[in-house]
Amino acid sequence: EHLRMDLDRIQESIITVTEMNTSIASAVQEQHSVVEEINRNIHNISEVSNLTAQDARESTQAAMELGENAQALMVLIKQVTS
Repeated sequence: EHLRMDLDRIQESIITVTEMNTSIASAVQEQHSVVEEINRNIHNISEVSNLTAQDARESTQAAMELGENAQALMVLIKQVTS
């Protein structure tokens, strides 16, 4: 009888450990999914940041060219009106 009770407790412990392992595996999977989503978001933010930086460089270049064109136009206007 004592042996039977010990075996029952062992079986219950095995069931408990199995349930805990299942819960842990589920939590790990959820964390993995969250980490993947965070990585995707960081990658997207990086791409958008790079595009924004490129757009800023292009805007700066366009503004400089516009300024140069405005100065050239001013010179031409002075020549015509002088």
